[in-house]
Amino acid sequence: MAIPGRVLAAVAGVLAALLLPLGIASAWVDAVVGDTDRYVDTVGPVADDPVVQRAVIAALDREALKVVDLGVRSPALVRFLTEHGFGALARSGGAVTGALREEVADAVHQAVRTVVTGPHFTPAWKAANRSAHTELIRVLDDEDGQVVGSDGRVSIELGTVLGTVLAGLQAEGLVPPGALPEVKTSFTLLKSDDLDQARRAYRVLDALGFWVPVAWLVCFVLVVLLSRRRVRATRRVLLGSLAGLLVLLLAVIWLGKEVADRSPDRDVTAAVWEQVTLGLRAALTVTSLVTAAMFTWLSTLLRNRIGILPSRTAVLTGRIAAGVLLVLAVVMVVTL
Repeated sequence: MAIPGRVLAAVAGVLAALLLPLGIASAWVDAVVGDTDRYVDTVGPVADDPVVQRAVIAALDREALKVVDLGVRSPALVRFLTEHGFGALARSGGAVTGALREEVADAVHQAVRTVVTGPHFTPAWKAANRSAHTELIRVLDDEDGQVVGSDGRVSIELGTVLGTVLAGLQAEGLVPPGALPEVKTSFTLLKSDDLDQARRAYRVLDALGFWVPVAWLVCFVLVVLLSRRRVRATRRVLLGSLAGLLVLLLAVIWLGKEVADRSPDRDVTAAVWEQVTLGLRAALTVTSLVTAAMFTWLSTLLRNRIGILPSRTAVLTGRIAAGVLLVLAVVMVVTL
């Protein structure tokens, strides 16, 4: 028994509405999330984000102060104390005072800030994110869920940056001479609770790849060819696609806030998420604007065809489309 063309057109229309946002997401996963080089290039600018720099400086301050040792009065430390007004303490070897602790904390902060705001931080940031992405892909590709990140999480490890800071402090005598201690400092991107959900979503979208946009195009063509009222059918597909695009865009924004709120390093996680999903949000917003514009144009076309669509309905749909365009413009300004 042959399936009527209008039934096939209806099914193809529903699939087209679902496949358009899904296709954009799968293409983004394939191009950015699944490609280490592209991912590293994408998150590179985060190193210049003042919010991220402040978070990194605060973390490195804490870790560096743990290594500072004023008990070993090396020539470099004596010189540091003398230059900062503690010459008597340097000569007598007396107890460390509160004023000296503040001076040392300030020196550590300045050393950390110099490194983080200097030219060597961006390469170190990219190298750390390359390692984090390699670990992330290893976790996401694990079919049995047995592979997890260090401490059950995926993190950005900035130990090399801390090593550079400690080397500078050692030159000033604040860190004892000899081999530098191995101290790690990291920022959590995904906790173990989020890895299972991320793994399932990644495997689905990665498997779909660039085939979903092709499937959407096929479904859209079927709608046009099989529908008796092609303009009206196309308009319905566009409206459904627009709804799907808006839902996905809002889901990406909401998910970013959820992941950041669940992370112990909220500011860094939020900045990385915002940068990584920038291309996805831009693609969703632009596609939504184009879809809404086409929907408005077709509504106007139907309004001018007497007998196909009542005039009041056409005016109402045109106003709705104009409102959607305005909302999308606001969303684009706020989220991009």
